[in-house]
Amino acid sequence: MLLFLPLLLAGIALIAVGAAVDGMLYLMSIGVLLLVVDLLYLATRLHLALHPAPGPLTGSRRQRTSEYRLPCSTPRLRCGGSFG
Repeated sequence: MLLFLPLLLAGIALIAVGAAVDGMLYLMSIGVLLLVVDLLYLATRLHLALHPAPGPLTGSRRQRTSEYRLPCSTPRLRCGGSFG
C-alpha cells in the first residue's frame, strides 16, 4: 500500500494542473492514466488478499490433487485419477 497513496496524489495533481492550465491537456491525460494504474494496483492487492496462492507447505501432493480425481465408473481409467 506504500505505492497507492503517492500514485493517487500524483494522478489528482496532474489532472488538476492539466485542467487549469491551457495547453497542458497532456498532463491531464497522464493523470488519468496514473489513476487507472492506481485502481489496477488496488484491485490486484485486493484479489491477492482474498485469493492467496497456495504455497509449497499447504499440504502434501496427494491432498492437493485429491479433489481432481475422477470417479471409477470408466473401466479404461485406473482409480485415483492417474492417467499414466
